[in-house]
Amino acid sequence: MPLLRSAALMTTVAVLPGLALPVWVETRDPDGRPLELDREYIITLPGEQGLGEGTDILLMAVEGADTSLVARGWFGQMYNAAKSWALLFPERDSLEVCFQMPGTAFYTEAAYRVDASGDTLILLSESSGDPSWDAMGRIDSLLPAGRIEEAASELWSMMYPHHYYRPEVMGMGFLEAAWTAAIAAHRQGTGNAIQAFDQAGEVLDMLFWEAPWWAASGPDGWCLRDLMDWDHYVEMVNDYGFFLHRAGRLGQAIRVLRRVTEIAPDRVPVYLNLADALWDAGEREEAAALYAEYVRKLTAPGTSVLIPPRALERSGGD
Repeated sequence: MPLLRSAALMTTVAVLPGLALPVWVETRDPDGRPLELDREYIITLPGEQGLGEGTDILLMAVEGADTSLVARGWFGQMYNAAKSWALLFPERDSLEVCFQMPGTAFYTEAAYRVDASGDTLILLSESSGDPSWDAMGRIDSLLPAGRIEEAASELWSMMYPHHYYRPEVMGMGFLEAAWTAAIAAHRQGTGNAIQAFDQAGEVLDMLFWEAPWWAASGPDGWCLRDLMDWDHYVEMVNDYGFFLHRAGRLGQAIRVLRRVTEIAPDRVPVYLNLADALWDAGEREEAAALYAEYVRKLTAPGTSVLIPPRALERSGGD
């Protein structure tokens, strides 16, 4: 019979030291048959939480008003009683404990063999980890490789995400990756440049929750000018609008490109891009005015850029 099934091996104690935590007990044997248990279990850890200096760990049995010591051992890591679990396997005389630290995904855990005959918890293994920190490392590798959907999946899996990154900085990482992938697809002529922005879209909406990422600023005063090179940001928004147009999403393209003319009125290519989108949307009068503005800017003294024939034709120029 496993030692935990014998109450005679337990020592009664008058006072429980430290915090008392419930223990979940596996109530079936390896063959799936239910176990008959006449007691509950708790663990207590008298050491101070969170310091990482270790503490005694006591496995106790509770039968009515009586509390008995089953076995004592050592837990050599940080622990947090508020987020913890312990699982006892009576048929295997084993105990597993795990603790999650406050406000973070960092955890510590240990496994013991319960030697109730010697009142001892024999340490079998201990470890610690932080799955959210690990996810951050994978995101840092996936984004430069253009694997945006996989990076997004890692982001959604994170616990306490804002403990690990500033939302706007993470958003810039996804935006840069989406733009880079879109430009590569456009140059390769695959016709799906907008796909990369779509893959990052849900993440960007979450990280820039105050306003769309392409709006440059939000109602509470945040501005992407503070986060990255402004000219490069404007370039990305303009390209996003261009790719939306190429994908046939004219309404979205027009909204985005209008915003570029508001935040960067000196960026000449946007007038052509917006004019093209409006023209295809049937807004010919407004489009003609924008074509004319584009031509005017490119025929100013000191400019020598070749003007597309359609801009001249649709603006009413020669």
